[in-house]
Formats: sequence, structure tokens, C-alpha cells
Amino acid sequence: MNRTMKIKLMAIAVALTTAACTESEKPLKDNPTESSPAANLNDNVDGKNMPSRNLNLNLQQTTVSGLSSGAYMAHQLHIAYSDKIKGAALLAGGPYGCAKGDLNTALSACMTVKKPMDVAPLIELAKQAEEQGSIASLNNIKNHPVWIFHGSADNRVNDNVTQASVDFYTQLGAAPAAEFNIKVGHGFPTENSGVQCDTTAEPFINQCDYDAAGKLLTHLYGKLNNKVQTMSETESNSGKVIEIHQADFVSEGQDNTLADTGYAFVPDSCASGKECRVHIALHGCKQNAEAIDQAYITDSGLNPWAATNNIVVLYPQTKSSYAPLNPNACWDWWGYTGPEYQSRDGAQMQQVINMVEGLTEAL
Repeated sequence: MNRTMKIKLMAIAVALTTAACTESEKPLKDNPTESSPAANLNDNVDGKNMPSRNLNLNLQQTTVSGLSSGAYMAHQLHIAYSDKIKGAALLAGGPYGCAKGDLNTALSACMTVKKPMDVAPLIELAKQAEEQGSIASLNNIKNHPVWIFHGSADNRVNDNVTQASVDFYTQLGAAPAAEFNIKVGHGFPTENSGVQCDTTAEPFINQCDYDAAGKLLTHLYGKLNNKVQTMSETESNSGKVIEIHQADFVSEGQDNTLADTGYAFVPDSCASGKECRVHIALHGCKQNAEAIDQAYITDSGLNPWAATNNIVVLYPQTKSSYAPLNPNACWDWWGYTGPEYQSRDGAQMQQVINMVEGLTEAL
């Protein structure tokens, strides 16, 4: 390993270890076999089986959320696939194109910038991508709900970065709801799970007496039924967490930077055939199951709301690697999977969309 690579590796390890952040679609496989996602989804993590039938999903109501690197990825997915994803919630994440395909830019201009950001060049970048056909029409964004959160005690991502996401959506004609006044560290705020509210520490889930999951899902979907009150009740009586073999959603010729296993929370109502929606929930750096087990899946607070509102929550998972350089299992928002990382040709982008569309054949 040469000196330049050593320096770069040290930079990413130091910067990202302390932070949770940091249309050419490939067809899905036809006629799934016993090793396909449809068959694998019938097996619950705890060994119990779900009813074996197809899900009845309304993919026209698919939404996405994410924390930190997951927020960047959620934003990219929304911008590139606004014909498929109809709303987004971003927690501590910056605007589309911020990193400009460069790791050093990602670690500086997209995390620690101290001055307000000018999003005009990024808007122009998105318009160029639209003209080239590498993202969906930006006109789609105008009528989509967007919810953006930044903790006032966050010492990893500067609030100017998150504010730039608000500005970006506003310039596209959307009307994002923004919350910047809760004293939360760099993490996903919950009512009663996680570390002390104003700290930044693994698992980057913060106990704040603030229900971010309920806030964002209500903004994305409108008025909701009351949530199930305990996680144990959710898991035993209202739904199941299901394993997904993510490699089945990687198209031929693509590099696979996903973990072997992803997860989905499937309410019993959805497994029984009721029409359900899909919400994609993207973890931050060092928040994948490899790092914190299923804490983001079980403790973020999304499942109790999903259980009573006919929402399947998809939890895709990344993996840590040194080739490409991604030791903390961040989502790709700076280009480690290639220059198309934030377009419809991006490998991770396609793989997540493939998972959403593959769920229609599950159970």
C-alpha cells in the first residue's frame, strides 16, 4: 500500500468511525426458485414462518428515509427515482451531488462546512442529470412530501449541510418540513430507546422523548392509526422481521457492496393480503447489522407505526470493506461504487429499487 493510500485510509477511518453518517434499470429475475427472494422471505429470523402468499403492495406510495449516509442515499434515491419514490425523510444529511464524486470533498464540504451552502450549482448538476436521462423528471418533486431533521447537539454533520437539503428541495418547488430545534446528537431520535439524547455514540439511536419515526411517517403518509405501544408486542402480535438474501437483487455484472442479509418488517395485515405500502429505511455508517446487530431495525421506532398502518418497512444493509474503501459500511454518497453512484445507473441505487419491486412476489 503506497503512502497516498495509507493517508487516505487513515482519513476515512478517523472521520467516519466517529460518525453514523459519515434509466437503465436491470430487470428482476423471472420465475423465482426456492433460493429466490420470494422463497427466502417466507422464513422469519426467529425460525417462525409467515403465511406463504404474495404481498399486495401499492408501490405507487413508496417512500424513503435515512440517517446521515442513509440520508444522503435516501435523497439520491428520491431524486433519481422520483417516478417510483413519492416522498423522503432525511436526518442529518446534505444535498444531492454535494460530494462531487470525491471522498475528501465528502468529509469536508459535506459534513463540517461552517458557512451556508450555495445549492445553485447542485441544482444545475441535477438538471444536467435530468437532461441526460440519468434521473427522473425533477418536476415530480414538487408535489412530494419531504421531512428534514437536524439535531441541535449534532457535532458530526453541521446544520448548514442539512439546511442545504432544505434549500435544495425548496428550489425544486417542494415545501419541506424542517425540524432543527431538538437537542439531539448525531443519531436517530426515539421516545425511549438508545443512548442519552444529546450524545453521539453507537448505536446512533438516541433516547429523546421524541418520536422521529412517527413524525416522519405521518408527514410522508398523512394521518396514521395509533402505533403499537411496545416492540415486543409488535414482534409477537402485529408483524415479523424477515430476512432478505440481498445478493439476489444484484444484476449481472454489478459489484455487490451489500451485506449478505437485509431485512423487512412485514405487518401481519400485509402478510394476510391487505394492500400495503413500502417504506425504505436506510441506516447510517456503523449502523448496519454487522456493527450493531438489529438495533436500527428494532429500536428506531418505525415498526410499531408500520404494524398498525399497513406499511412494509424495508431495511437494506451495506457491508464494511477496504476495496472499495468503505470500512464503516456507509451508503455510497461519494462514489466508491463508481461515477454513476447517484444516478439510476448506480449499482446500490438499482439494488435497493430491485428489492422494493421484488417484495411484490414475496410471501
